[in-house]
Amino acid sequence: MQHIIGKGYYAFMNVGEYIKAKGWADSEPLGQYLAENHGVAIVPGAFFSPFGNDWIRFSYATPAERTEGAFKRLVEGLESLKK
Repeated sequence: MQHIIGKGYYAFMNVGEYIKAKGWADSEPLGQYLAENHGVAIVPGAFFSPFGNDWIRFSYATPAERTEGAFKRLVEGLESLKK
C-alpha cells in the first residue's frame, strides 16, 4: 500500500483499490464504514482535496498498543471490502 509518513503523528495511505472494490467515488464513505463496522477512525483524504479521493489519514499519536489495535482493525476493514 502506498503511504506517506512525515514528521507528524499521522500517515496518509492510498486505499484506492479498496474504495474502487466497493464502488465508492472517494474515501468519504470509507471513513463512515470503518467507524461504524470496525471501530476505527480515519480522516478521508477527500476532505483535504479532490486529489485525496483515494487516500486516508491515519493517526498514530496514541500509545503503541492502541495504535497497533486500531491498525489491525483498519486492515481488517479494508480487506472486508474486497470480499
